[in-house]
Amino acid sequence: MKTAELEPNPGRRGVLAGTAALLVGGAAAAAISASPALADDAELLALCARAESLYRRFHDFYAGGAHPIADEDEREVALQPLYDAEEDIGHEIFNMTAKTLAAHQARARVVLAYHGDFDDFKNSVVNHGTDGRVLAALIRDLTAEFVL
Repeated sequence: MKTAELEPNPGRRGVLAGTAALLVGGAAAAAISASPALADDAELLALCARAESLYRRFHDFYAGGAHPIADEDEREVALQPLYDAEEDIGHEIFNMTAKTLAAHQARARVVLAYHGDFDDFKNSVVNHGTDGRVLAALIRDLTAEFVL
């Protein structure tokens, strides 16, 4: 089932709002179940796996990655196909409704993959007030990243 279309919203507040929307997906926490309804979320789970892989490839082009490119302009050219794929996958993930706990956990792993690890994610959101801290706690709990 589809939800409202994602509108681009640049800036940290936009990243926070988009991340929260990816996680919650319109479903109340009480409705999250670990039922055998995984088939209902098969497409979402596959998209999340693709997104995780995509973000790992992004990180490969930066210092410490498998294929670092020091020159920023060259790196941007190399990353352009990944940016294009990211846009499509991100919209699809946002517009789907997760029906299982596994799907919510997959979305949380996408957020961590985007940031590289939990510490980078946490550092990018915890100083944004309660919403950032709660969002970090949600990601932590859904991904079992219990080190704060």
